[in-house]
Amino acid sequence: MIQEIHFFGTSHTAGGGFEFTSNILHENTGKSRGEFLKSVYQNLFPNEEYTQENFSFPGQFERLCKERDLNIKILNHGKQGYGNERMYRKFFEVIKNKNFKKENTLFIFEFSDIERKEVFYKPLNDFVIINYFATTRNFYTNEIKIPQTQHEELSSVARSYWYESSNDLDILENDKKFFENYVEKLIDGKTQLDELNRNNIFFLNFLKSNNFNFLISEIHNCFDTSLIDYVNFVNDSKVRYMDSDNIEYKGLLDFVHKNQLLIMDETSEKITDLHQGFVANKLIAKNIFNYCIDSGYINEIKIQIKKEDFLKPKIKKTEIL
Repeated sequence: MIQEIHFFGTSHTAGGGFEFTSNILHENTGKSRGEFLKSVYQNLFPNEEYTQENFSFPGQFERLCKERDLNIKILNHGKQGYGNERMYRKFFEVIKNKNFKKENTLFIFEFSDIERKEVFYKPLNDFVIINYFATTRNFYTNEIKIPQTQHEELSSVARSYWYESSNDLDILENDKKFFENYVEKLIDGKTQLDELNRNNIFFLNFLKSNNFNFLISEIHNCFDTSLIDYVNFVNDSKVRYMDSDNIEYKGLLDFVHKNQLLIMDETSEKITDLHQGFVANKLIAKNIFNYCIDSGYINEIKIQIKKEDFLKPKIKKTEIL
């Protein structure tokens, strides 16, 4: 029986958009990001615990377990801005632990696509993530293309988005030119996409050949169609996202976008954040919970997805700065 579930992924898993303890100044409000978020979400969801973890789908999955008295420990390793390289690294940290028990552990992975490069950065004695531009992207389908005329460009570098200390920001800013040169001289979009395919195929086959319990919450568009036969076994591990009419979606992002469940939608554009909102994360948690039951990892009754689960509360007629 599963006793421990580890979630891995990007900001979508981490609870991106809900950085309630961030002290970074929010644009045009005079408030910190955390204060501004609370001012909006206290209006929408007045009885919640205002933490990023609670507002994430792993946090809501943990709530579902607690409500049913399931003795399952939930750990969320997601982190905004980061991608697959951090996911591989944190996974191996887990299985290297002397207390790790493979048969009692389930891993749930959200794979990222390219434009994320993790490096160890000595001035901070820690890993940082380099985000860069190399593709054209359809936001609503998440389909990516490498432009014929390639031009890779630095987007940003961070140790921990929205939680940086002023010292971290100063050190990274002093090396901005270095990171710009790194992307310009060492990053090639096509090469990075090929590397992503290789690494994911190796990683997934490692999981399969060693009989790890795993599911995939989102896989993005990161497999070359000519290589798909080497990972076709993952189809049974991909979480199926269903709505109240039992319609199945392509994945987590497809489910969120087609049902207009972004933070921007949820807050009537008071917050123009394009991550999934709190209503979405509750629904994602329910779908993953149901798929854990279907896959035999949890022995419980499935949760009915209802039309009212998709309803977003309306902001009350009170002023939100």
